[in-house]
Amino acid sequence: VLHNTGDRAPLFSGLMIRDCRADEQPRPVEGEPTPTASGVRQEQTFPDGLQVAGVLEAEGERLRCHVTVKDTRDGDRPLTLYFALPVDATGWTWWDDIHTSRPIQGRADFHYRPWYPLKPRWSGYPLCCISSQGVGLSLAVPMVPPRIQRMVYDPRLKLLYIAYDFCLTPAATKQRQTAEFEFLVLLTDPQWGFRSAVRRYYDHFPDHFVKRVPREGGWGCWGTYEGNPHIPDLGFLYHWGVDSRGSGNWAASVKFDNEHGYLALPYIE
Repeated sequence: VLHNTGDRAPLFSGLMIRDCRADEQPRPVEGEPTPTASGVRQEQTFPDGLQVAGVLEAEGERLRCHVTVKDTRDGDRPLTLYFALPVDATGWTWWDDIHTSRPIQGRADFHYRPWYPLKPRWSGYPLCCISSQGVGLSLAVPMVPPRIQRMVYDPRLKLLYIAYDFCLTPAATKQRQTAEFEFLVLLTDPQWGFRSAVRRYYDHFPDHFVKRVPREGGWGCWGTYEGNPHIPDLGFLYHWGVDSRGSGNWAASVKFDNEHGYLALPYIE
């Protein structure tokens, strides 16, 4: 959370990092920006051994950002990485999805509101969108590799921001106390709102949407396909969350799917 301190709300913008056990507020990355071939690089090493390096590159109507966070000391480090854009979007529109939008007003944060509770809060889509009569803005993240993030518009601080909650730990030996993040800032068509943001997302990440399955079919959740004589007529192919209801045996449900050409996708956690 970006904390508002009453009438003296601090001005947050750009890259920021917060040690969740040590910092009350996020610390801005204030290293001197240096130019690159197509953008700018900014990095800073903090006295507590935390290093943050960000590269921002302009690509047409989008800004691509790649950030590396490294802890040069051993130990567990719960962190939140922020990137915030100062935007006075009072009276603009916040888009929950393609069908649902809300006017930006009041003091409460605007964020993704699913029908099921998410704790801690995170975005169910890899993008968000706000728009006015003349401009549309979107934040977006790639789906590969997955990163837990939340995208928020704060009308009190007048910020559109993305936040990643993560932990650097020696237990993650392959990461070597380092985490990497990538996100985009996109201009979108204000008349089309979230639809335009999704279209831009498809254009930037086409590989995420390549059709790779040789067969198509319906999707069923839980239970078992065994014992239902109408299953072949319903066009099912995918069986998600396979369990023992109906057969009395979880393995038997998977065995039945395997023998009849259905793809069993059980939970493993």
